[in-house]
Amino acid sequence: FMAYKTNNNTWIINRIGLINFWYYDEQEFYFSNGKLLLRGTNGSGKSVTMQSFIPLLLDGNKSPERLDPFGSRARKLENYLLGEDEQGLDENTGYLYMEFIKKETGNTITVGMGLRARKGKPLDFWGFSITDGRRMGSDFLLYKDIGEKIPLSKQELKNRIGSGGDVKEGQGDYMDMVNRLLFGFENIEEYDELVKLLVQLRTPKLSKEFKPTVVYEIMNNSLQPLSDDDLRPLSEAIENMDKIKSHLEMLEESKKAADRLGMEYNKYNRFVLLEKAKEFISCYDELECTEKSEIQLKKESEVYKENQSLAIEEHQRLKSDRERLDHRKQQLEESDFFKASQEIEKIKEELTRLESDQKTKEEGLQKKKDLEMKQKDKLVVLNKEKETDIQGIEDLFKEMDMLAKDIYFDEHEFMRKELMENFLTSYKFKSVRQLLDHYKKKISESKKALEEHKVIERRYDESLQETDEARRLRDEARRTLDKAVIRFDETKEEYTESIYSWEKNNEQLKIPTADMPAVTRAINGYGTSGSFDAIVTEIRKHYNNVASEHQRCILKVQSIKEGLEKNLAEKQAELLEWQNKKDPEPLRDNKVINNRKNLEKKGIPFLPFYSAVEFQSDTPDDVKGRLEEALIDMGILDALIIPEKYFDQISNDDIESADKIIHPNPQFFRQDLTTYLKPAMPEESSITYEDVE
Repeated sequence: FMAYKTNNNTWIINRIGLINFWYYDEQEFYFSNGKLLLRGTNGSGKSVTMQSFIPLLLDGNKSPERLDPFGSRARKLENYLLGEDEQGLDENTGYLYMEFIKKETGNTITVGMGLRARKGKPLDFWGFSITDGRRMGSDFLLYKDIGEKIPLSKQELKNRIGSGGDVKEGQGDYMDMVNRLLFGFENIEEYDELVKLLVQLRTPKLSKEFKPTVVYEIMNNSLQPLSDDDLRPLSEAIENMDKIKSHLEMLEESKKAADRLGMEYNKYNRFVLLEKAKEFISCYDELECTEKSEIQLKKESEVYKENQSLAIEEHQRLKSDRERLDHRKQQLEESDFFKASQEIEKIKEELTRLESDQKTKEEGLQKKKDLEMKQKDKLVVLNKEKETDIQGIEDLFKEMDMLAKDIYFDEHEFMRKELMENFLTSYKFKSVRQLLDHYKKKISESKKALEEHKVIERRYDESLQETDEARRLRDEARRTLDKAVIRFDETKEEYTESIYSWEKNNEQLKIPTADMPAVTRAINGYGTSGSFDAIVTEIRKHYNNVASEHQRCILKVQSIKEGLEKNLAEKQAELLEWQNKKDPEPLRDNKVINNRKNLEKKGIPFLPFYSAVEFQSDTPDDVKGRLEEALIDMGILDALIIPEKYFDQISNDDIESADKIIHPNPQFFRQDLTTYLKPAMPEESSITYEDVE
């Protein structure tokens, strides 16, 4: 059984344990690489043992049907704690736990639950986890050993775990804790589906019905149903689409009505424009005629003024003539002949007038007959035009009926009725125009209200979108937070693993196993109850101890080093001094030194033996060392070579000065020092090759 992986380092179940549960007082079962094999006959307790851990310790669900692989409700946890009814206990407390380990780093986590059963009372439950690396049996015990093993109470367990783990009293909280520590699902529902899938997969195995169809059914049923939160955006989107569709249809109808109204309104505007254009042209023509008439009248006025002057002169002349004729007429009227002639003239004139009237009336009668015929013809034409106009008016009424219906202009029906009732009389459209203007105003206001409503609806849609976006951002933030919490726990787990791995690979800074839980607790407490300094402090405790020991060793080594370096410097200085000498002089007694000073004063030449010879080239190094040591022991190495002719000048005092002088004594046919040595005098020396030889 394996949980989720962190850096390819998997949580593997390492062991399970029971304390005071069923027939076990204290029992542990160890796993091999997450696997456990239980062997035994039917009814020996294999299923009971396993179902007491999986899935019970994964989600804390204590339902009887979850405890039985076949789904029955016959088994209850209380029975495993109190025993059979006739011989059972009145009260008992037990524990179940599972330990998980990471093989690469060796860090561990333990999860489990405590159960307290009392007759006649509900089962008391608490789940726990130990995350600081303490292990059951060695670092942590679930009981008090006071002669007999008494399981810890819930409060005692809390006190003993401390900050190195957690204790949960609710099944949901316990399930969430296990998921967070071991599996890392983003939400508890997904983890619950995993546990349910394990339960379903367990049943066909035990009932020997593990067929492909059963597996398919189980896997299909394990698919997580969509929650209301998942469906809400889709349902809201569909609802918004329906609203948008309805609103779009309403807008399309409104647009069609507005287009029709606009078309008719444009026709009306063109008609009004045409009438005003006609009136403008008429007025313009009248203006031109008036201007022309004005010019003509001005010309005629000038003519009339001239004629007036002439007429005044003529008037004066005719006035004079009239006065003269009146006087003459008065004279004639006074005679009878004149009066009879005048009466005859009157009768003639009357006769002429009557004849003229008769002729005029006959001409008028003929004209009226002609006019009657014309009027009859015109009446026929007018009747036809009337029928055409009536049909046109009816067509216009039909079109107006449709327009009025489209724009909901109810006043049109009244106007139509009045027109039809008084068809042949003139109709004043002033009231209709006023109603139409009022209706146009209402339409404009309605259009404005529709536009405002559209703006409000757009704002409402935007608000819905903002709400959806805010809800989405909230859900996303929650998911991000959950992921961050999981990632934070994983990071702490990874850091714990790195600490274990680091400690394991250390050669000097080794942390005792008993102290590693304190480091783990400090890491688990980071971000909640502690800071990074708490982790560093735990590591620094051991670092300071190791560093102090290392510092003492360093100081000791430095002291030894300083002494060796001082000795080395002295030896190097001495070596340099010897290297600067051609033949280093050995240590001499004061008497020897004084004797050689006396020989120098007397002018007797001398040369120490070591300055006068050197080794043959084929002499081995080991022979050189032994020979040099022998010459030193015999005192020959620093002995003096003096020419034989100066022997007589050497006094007894010189001989008794503790200095040694070599006297030649050739030994032929015998082995001597010439086998290994040869003469090698300094160039400035007064000692000859023969003296040395």
